Amino acid sequence: MPAAIASLWRRRAWEVPQGSLDDFVTLGWMNWSRGALLLTPAGQIVHDRVVAQGATP
Repeated sequence: MPAAIASLWRRRAWEVPQGSLDDFVTLGWMNWSRGALLLTPAGQIVHDRVVAQGATP
């Protein structure tokens, strides 16, 4: 997830594995707002936990 978020921030959505963004939306970790995918509060918690466990952002 941190790598996907970093790719989105760099406007490189093609770097995110196919289906991952759909999964994040389905899980409630991201949602669409004004044409952009944003982290939900639950998504921020998941992101922070993944980063804390040592995954590279």
